[in-house]
Amino acid sequence: MEGERGNLGRSCNFAVVKDNDMKKVSVVICTYNGERYLREQLDSILAQTYPVFEVVVQDDCSTDGTVGIIESYSNKFSNLRIIRNEHNLGFNENFHRALLQAEGDLIAISDQDDVWDKEKIARQVECIGDCNLCCSVYSEGTTQSTPTKILTPETNIERLMFSNTIPGHTMLLKREFIRRIEWNNFINYDWWIAVCAALENNIVCVNQPLNWHRKHEMSAIELLRKKYLPTGGKKRKAYQPYLYGAAALKQLKQKESWKYLYSYIESHSPEERNSVAHKLANLLQRTDASALLQLCFCCLWNRKKIYPGASLQKSPVLLLRSFFYPFIFAYRNTNFES
Repeated sequence: MEGERGNLGRSCNFAVVKDNDMKKVSVVICTYNGERYLREQLDSILAQTYPVFEVVVQDDCSTDGTVGIIESYSNKFSNLRIIRNEHNLGFNENFHRALLQAEGDLIAISDQDDVWDKEKIARQVECIGDCNLCCSVYSEGTTQSTPTKILTPETNIERLMFSNTIPGHTMLLKREFIRRIEWNNFINYDWWIAVCAALENNIVCVNQPLNWHRKHEMSAIELLRKKYLPTGGKKRKAYQPYLYGAAALKQLKQKESWKYLYSYIESHSPEERNSVAHKLANLLQRTDASALLQLCFCCLWNRKKIYPGASLQKSPVLLLRSFFYPFIFAYRNTNFES
């Protein structure tokens, strides 16, 4: 089994939650043609040891049997309610609207095709404390019995500037945080939530796997890759990012989603408080040749914060990859497609 360890941010000191301190927890699920795995996910949510105040399922105009499955569960469980969109919103806006429908003190986000550990909500409620976001370690693979990876979210803003390492299915959130953040439809909902929380240094992580993330060809991320990558999901050659990454980076800098993300990070990471993030955000917006060179050196010097796994490795190859990380990041990047 392959393990990946990241920056855990703040650690948890678990405490017993007394009845009079118990927070109401809403679970938000967004569905679209998810009949194949939805029952298994709903069963794992409804079997939680921590009482679930409500399950909000917002369907984005499914054309299969998804709605029928949800209705059958809502007939049995009074705390499950279904919202049906009048027209297809896409997963980003669908999650945004669904999150605003939740009425609990805390909101857990769920995909339609995963499986939760029965202690998931309990552990995260114990852990979240005064933080806006609690994430958790998770397993990933095509089968639950033999997951291919155990992944640990990395919670620092410098790492999150380049990739979303805190997927939505690991999140437990404060309701007031969700309702006050400045929303946009440029950036994937969970990446944006993670960035906003990281800018406030307000993330905590449970260091144990609490859900299994199912990998399959019809998942939202795989469909996105197939749509925007000319070669589909085929594995890239090792040399390609170094050869084509600069051109890819130049193209990405022209996208409105790119400009929005990094201008927001620059304006919300004061130089005196977070100089690395502020500098990176500025360099990622500039288009001059000197900025590209500075960006590469900045990634090299701050590789332990930026490059995945850098804190666990020491080698000349790592130094090379850290320097060219902006190229590696940009090549075949679909995160800024809208």
